[in-house]
Amino acid sequence: MNGAQIHLAVNHLPVVASVLGVAALLSWAVLRRTGLAATLRRAGLGLLVVAAFGGAVSNVSGEEAEEQVEGLPGVSEDLIHEHEEAAEPAAMALVLAGILALAGIVGDARKARWTDGAAGAALVVGLVGFALVARAAHGGGLIRHPELRQDAAAPVGDHEGH
Repeated sequence: MNGAQIHLAVNHLPVVASVLGVAALLSWAVLRRTGLAATLRRAGLGLLVVAAFGGAVSNVSGEEAEEQVEGLPGVSEDLIHEHEEAAEPAAMALVLAGILALAGIVGDARKARWTDGAAGAALVVGLVGFALVARAAHGGGLIRHPELRQDAAAPVGDHEGH
């Protein structure tokens, strides 16, 4: 398996896991006084760890993926560069969210008082990480999906008013 295949296999993981992790932690924050809260917190923290792993693997494998597609017809060096520039801070934010989430998981296992604080910090950083990774993912999609670009030609048969 080469870097491009790895990149394609894992590049959706940070997007999906981060949005689900943030959603679970937001639910935990709203439902903190219910019996479901601890489960939501653990699920959200675990998903942010998965998002961090996926973000790191996607970032590392992106270099080899770039080398394999940069010479292909229709692939823009500028779009690759924009994607790469967006992906680096996204991966860093998700790794930080993952570290905070791991701290929350450890705190939960130890019944530490600071567990909620770690989960709250992971939620905030995870939300930022999701926003950044969503932007990076869109940029990655633009590289091989010209239909997403503003300069894409209208589909055949798509005329005004029809």
